[in-house]
Amino acid sequence: MARMTLFRLLLQQRHLTTYASFAAQFERAAVELAEREQDPRLASLQVSSRQFDRWLGGELQTLPRPDTCRP
Repeated sequence: MARMTLFRLLLQQRHLTTYASFAAQFERAAVELAEREQDPRLASLQVSSRQFDRWLGGELQTLPRPDTCRP
């Protein structure tokens, strides 16, 4: 059974249970952040499927890159 992490719990609550659904939401959020912060480079932020799997499995050794975890 998969280890329950806060990330996994939050994804389940938002019905983002696949990489494709998460990636689509993440990319939309990146575009919105880029517009809000007036920083066009943020619109191109993405999370790889491998990184998603690491986060989902609780294998995070360090914090995500600063732009990836911006509010």
